[in-house]
Amino acid sequence: MNMKKIHTSFHQALFTGLFCLIVLLGQAQMTTTNLYPTQDSYVTSQYPGSNYGNSSLTSGTVYYIGSKGVPPSQYHRRAYVQFNMSSIPSNAVIYSARLMMTRTTSNSGTFDWKVKRVTSSWTEFGIKQNTQPTISTASQDIVTKTPATSGLSENFDVKNMVERMVYGSASNNGWVIQVSNESANSFTGSTFYSREASQNVRPKLEVKWFTPISVSNVNVNHESGSGQSDGSISFSISGGASSSYSYVWTNSSGQQISTSSSVSGLTYGWYGVHITGTYGEELYQAFLVGQECASVDITFQPDKYYTEDAWLYGRTNFENTNYGESSYFRSENVNSSGGWFPSRSLLKFNLWIDPDLSVDNAEMTLTGWSSYGTNPARIDYVTSHWNEDFVTHNTQPLSNTSVTELIPQTTSSNQNAVIDMVDFWNDWQATPSNNRGVLFQLQSFPNVSNRRQLYYSPSTGTSSRRPKTEFTVRLLGDYACDENYFFYPKEEIEETIAYVPGDEVRVRFQEDYFSASSTVSYQITDLSNDVVQSGTLTAVHGLNWLSLQNGVGGITLTTGKIYLVEISNAKGQKMYLKVKMA
Repeated sequence: MNMKKIHTSFHQALFTGLFCLIVLLGQAQMTTTNLYPTQDSYVTSQYPGSNYGNSSLTSGTVYYIGSKGVPPSQYHRRAYVQFNMSSIPSNAVIYSARLMMTRTTSNSGTFDWKVKRVTSSWTEFGIKQNTQPTISTASQDIVTKTPATSGLSENFDVKNMVERMVYGSASNNGWVIQVSNESANSFTGSTFYSREASQNVRPKLEVKWFTPISVSNVNVNHESGSGQSDGSISFSISGGASSSYSYVWTNSSGQQISTSSSVSGLTYGWYGVHITGTYGEELYQAFLVGQECASVDITFQPDKYYTEDAWLYGRTNFENTNYGESSYFRSENVNSSGGWFPSRSLLKFNLWIDPDLSVDNAEMTLTGWSSYGTNPARIDYVTSHWNEDFVTHNTQPLSNTSVTELIPQTTSSNQNAVIDMVDFWNDWQATPSNNRGVLFQLQSFPNVSNRRQLYYSPSTGTSSRRPKTEFTVRLLGDYACDENYFFYPKEEIEETIAYVPGDEVRVRFQEDYFSASSTVSYQITDLSNDVVQSGTLTAVHGLNWLSLQNGVGGITLTTGKIYLVEISNAKGQKMYLKVKMA
C-alpha cells in the first residue's frame, strides 16, 4: 500500500473537499481511511426558510416559555453531514466505520442521539427546514446512541450503512443527526463543529477496511498414479489484515483431513479449505486434484460455503432488498398486483483449477423445482464484482454474452437442466480473477404470460438437490505418459546421442532417494562445458520427468549442436544424457 503524502499547501483544500489518511496497522494490511465532509449544514423549524451552510451544526430542541398572553414555542434542529467514499474499493471488507462528531459545548437535557441515513440529494447552501431531503425510517438505517458522559466527542457506529453505501446497495447522501424526541418541551441536544472548523475537531468518518483474502501462488501436485495418494495442495494468501490464519481442510465428503496451511497425501478428487483470520477474514476455497497418466471423473457438488449465490428480485419495493443465499436459482417474469416483475439469479463457485489440467468435460446439473410457461433461459458471464450479502436487483453486476449457454424451454415443472460449462471453466482456469460467476435469466421478458425456470441452489438444505458439476480432467500433454516421447539419462556419460525432434527435450528418470522436500538439480552444457541453462525441480519417489523447451525460461538450443543434460539429486547421484537438436 502506497502511503499518501500530505503536502502543506494541501491544507486549505481540506476545508472544501476530501481528505483521506491511509495508515497501516503494524504488520497487518488493515487500512484506515479518514474522510472529512464534502458538505454539512443544519436546519431549524424556527426559521424554516433559512439556510445555515456556513454555521456550526446544531441538533436538538429549543423551548421558549411565553410571556403573559404569549403561548410557549417549541422548535427542533437537525444536523446534516455527507462524505465522499469513492476512495474505498467497492470490494473492500469494512472492519469498522465510525462517524465522529465533536461538540462545541456540553449537552443539554436528557435525550438519545439518532443518526439516520439520508435517502435523497441535498446541497450545503440549499438545504432548509422546508426543503429537507428524505430520511430513511428503516431500522438498519438508524443508529441510536446515549450521549457520551465525558469529553466533547460523540462516535456513532455506522458500519452497516457504510458497507451498503460502498457496495452500492444503499445511496450515499450522508446522515442526519437528530435527538430522539424532537417534541420535547425543553432544551436538549448540542452543537457540533462543522467542516469549516480546524481539522482536529471537524466531523470525520473513520473507516477501517482491508481487501478480501484470496489464494495466490497455488501449487497442486497431482496424484502420481492410481492408489498412490501422493497429491498435495499449497498456496499463499493475498489480501486480508491478519498476520496469521487458521485452516481446516475437508475432502469432498466433508470429512476434516488437516488443519495445516497445506495438505498432502491426496488422491484425485476435490478438496476444500476454510481459512479464518483474527480480523474476521473468512474464505472457503476448493481445489481439483487430478491424476498423472489418467483421465479422471470428479463430481463437484458443494454446499453453500464453497459458493456464492443471490436472487435478484425486480418487484417494486423489493428491488433494493438483498436475497443472498436464496434456496432457489431462478429466472422468471411474472405478473403480480398488476405489474410485471423480472427475477434473475447469480451463482459463483469458489473452485480453483490447476492450469496444468485439461478440462475435457464440465456438465452442471440443476435440479428442477418449479418451471412453467414459455421459458427458454440462459446463463451469462459476469464481469464485475458483487457481494452475496449486499447485491440487489438494482445493484446487480455487469454481465455479457462473451461466454454464454442457452437453456431450452422446459417440458415439465420439475425438469432438471444439464448445462455445458466447459467454456466458462476454461476461462476461469486461465485467469482465476475473472471468476465472478454467472447470471441466470430468461432469454426474453415479454409481458404477455407468466414464465419461469426455477431450480434448487447450493443453499438448499438437501445436499442431493444442489447444483452438481461433473468434471473430466487430465494432465495437459499426454506425452507425459507416453514412453515414446521421453529420453532416459544414464549414470555414465555415453557416446549415444538422443536426436530431439522439435524444440523440447523431455527427460524421464527414476528417483529412488526421496524425502518430503526432495529436489533435483539439472543443468545443460555444450561441448565447450559452457552452461546453457540450470535449475531445480521437486522430485517424488519413482518416475519423474523434466521438460526443457527451447526458447522458454532462458533456454537457447541451436539446431545441429550437441548438449549434455546432467541431473543431480540430493544424495549426490548424477545422471547424464547427450542430446542433439535435429
